[in-house]
Amino acid sequence: MSAAMLAKRMVQPLRSCKPLSKSLQVEWEDGLRAEFPFCWLRDATAKRPALVHLDVTTKPESVHVDGSRDMVTVLWPRLRSTYSSTFLRNNAHLDSSDSSSPGSCAHSTDTVPASRTVLGGKLFLSTHQTPVAPSLVMGQCEWTSAAQEPSTLWPHLGSVPSLVVIDALQTGSALCPAQLTLIDSEAALARLAATNPKEFEFLRNCELEYTEGPFRAFHPVYELGDDGQVLSTTFNNTTRSTSITTKSLETLYLSLQKFGRACAEVAQTVNLYPGRRLIVDNRRVLLGAPAQAQRKLLLRLIG
Repeated sequence: MSAAMLAKRMVQPLRSCKPLSKSLQVEWEDGLRAEFPFCWLRDATAKRPALVHLDVTTKPESVHVDGSRDMVTVLWPRLRSTYSSTFLRNNAHLDSSDSSSPGSCAHSTDTVPASRTVLGGKLFLSTHQTPVAPSLVMGQCEWTSAAQEPSTLWPHLGSVPSLVVIDALQTGSALCPAQLTLIDSEAALARLAATNPKEFEFLRNCELEYTEGPFRAFHPVYELGDDGQVLSTTFNNTTRSTSITTKSLETLYLSLQKFGRACAEVAQTVNLYPGRRLIVDNRRVLLGAPAQAQRKLLLRLIG
């Protein structure tokens, strides 16, 4: 199919939209009809809810097709969202068989990750700041006062960096530590397995897509070794794409909701004073931060 024909197909005008019990039914003028679960539509908005706030039973207050028949406007409780005909059309044609494959995620078992060498099996280590060779740094970012949902950093790469080096930088007061939230993913998953074994097993077999700019990668939420131990956990609610990678969307969101609750139950707060450094295992710890004024952190990722 040529690009011109594909573009024409993608801009089909909307005929109607109808709320059902758990989904929104959309119909185009050419007769194509598709259903989009409410939980997926809510997840696809710019203000994606954090896992601890995920409501799998949410329903919109109203929906309507605008005058141009190119947009569907959905009024959620306390939130209004718009979805273009093109966006809905693209996702209506998704085939789950194309979304991921066993070889789509590159996990190397031949090399020793930096986290094992530096941390020696520990989840994190607090130390003084020393120079880091630029050649070791895969990327870096800064966290300031905004809240950061606990997550794996840089999951949009096929090989996720194994270490995060976090330096607390000088701010207005040297006596005020920066607060970080750390979640031991193994403890969270153990809790999930004990309380919700079906959801635990579902997440093991479900790959999620992560995107950032031109980068795109698929990762399972966690991987187990032959002995049943958690080898790695990969989850980032912010860079997780809206691509449908499972036929059981309702089960996915229910599983993520329960995983989020388990994470919240084992979360711990770490204080990091200016001049101090925290080295974190990025494959076993979900790293975040609460909202905090005058915080300045430099995060560098090491493979």
